[in-house]
Amino acid sequence: MCGIVGGLLKKGIDVSVINRALDAIRHRGPDDSGVFQHGNSFLGNRRLSIIDISGGHQPVFNEDKSVVVVFNGEIYNYLELIDLLESKGHVFKTRSDTECLAHLWEDYGTDMCRLLRGMFAFAIWDANSQSMFIARDRFGKKPLYYFEPAPGEVLFASEIKALRILAKHAGRHMEINEQAIYDYLSFGVVPQPETIFADLFVIPSASWLLVNHDGNKSGTYWKLYYERWESISYEATLEKIRQLVGEAAILRLRSDVPLGIFLSGGIDSSVVAYEAHEILPLSFRHLPYQCTTVSWTRAGWRGW
Repeated sequence: MCGIVGGLLKKGIDVSVINRALDAIRHRGPDDSGVFQHGNSFLGNRRLSIIDISGGHQPVFNEDKSVVVVFNGEIYNYLELIDLLESKGHVFKTRSDTECLAHLWEDYGTDMCRLLRGMFAFAIWDANSQSMFIARDRFGKKPLYYFEPAPGEVLFASEIKALRILAKHAGRHMEINEQAIYDYLSFGVVPQPETIFADLFVIPSASWLLVNHDGNKSGTYWKLYYERWESISYEATLEKIRQLVGEAAILRLRSDVPLGIFLSGGIDSSVVAYEAHEILPLSFRHLPYQCTTVSWTRAGWRGW
């Protein structure tokens, strides 16, 4: 877990305000912190080090430092993405999953999210286009809140407490969203993208926001769909599920720090614990980029 803050304003922001916002979410990333400022744009990060502990300091840049990234989460297929991007001529200065995002933005723009397997909330500042791009993972596992003071402006953070500090600097006091209170008491949750505060929203899952001098644009890059398999046996269904769970476990066990499992004793966590036990003695750090299935035997696995 890490924490990010950032924004694009028509007037600058003092670094002391950024640091106060980062201090409010220090619990999300006690290992490291970093701040980037250029003109009226800024990014900040509190880091919990998981991948490339020594080289993954954030913010992370592309080759000419025109693209800057702060990131919360994990990109599970980052090794495959590194191979893809290096084949296109990109030069990596780290082996962190964060740097993949900078180079993906250069090649794919807003379509970059379609290539990512992971849980994430990140922000990218592009100095060439003077654009701020922020995005969230497919199921919204990582939080990301934003506030738009005016067209062509945005402030965002991993937690509301940090965002309120930034919004106060922009001269905006957050008012309670009365409809959100009614919704919470009725449903037990405030439906996205609304929050408990008026004019403060959460980036919906599988969505992005792009802010520049042309204004603010948003989009959705993925939707859950159902594919009907006309004929598949019960046995084949079990094998397919086993393959998919095995592949997912392999990708999520990539780490430069010790791993643990929250084991409740239910079927789902027990399956994860079993797969991890089977995988850990094996070499799982590098899968083929187009790996879609995994074949399991007692001796190990192979992907194709």
